[in-house]
Amino acid sequence: MRQKTEDIQYSEVKDANTSDNLADNVMDFLETYYKLTLVNVTDKVSGVASSVVTFMAIFIIGIFVILFIGLALGTWLGQLLNSTIAGYFLVAGLFLLIMLLIWVFRKKLMTGFRNFIIRKVYE
Repeated sequence: MRQKTEDIQYSEVKDANTSDNLADNVMDFLETYYKLTLVNVTDKVSGVASSVVTFMAIFIIGIFVILFIGLALGTWLGQLLNSTIAGYFLVAGLFLLIMLLIWVFRKKLMTGFRNFIIRKVYE
C-alpha cells in the first residue's frame, strides 16, 4: 500500500514540474516573439527612414541642380536672343510644360512612389 502512495505523490510532483516547465517555456516563447517582433519593426522603420532621408537629400540637391540649370539656360538663351527677359521666359515656359506633364501623369507617379514605399516596408 505504501508503494502506491509514493507512486502517486511522485507522479503528482512530476506533473507539477512539467506544467511549471510548460508555463516557463510559454513565457520564454512569448518574450522571444516580442523581442523578434520589436527587432523586425525596428529594421523596417530604419530601412524606410533611411530611404526617406536619402530621397530628401537627392530631392534637395536636385532642386538646386534644376535651379542652376534653369538660370544658366535662361542666361544662354537670353544672349542668343539678345534679350535676357525672353531667355528667362522661355525657360519658365519649359518648366511650366514639365509641371503640366507631371500634373497629367500624377496618378502614375503617385502609384510608383507608393509601390516603392511598400516594397521598402516589406523588403
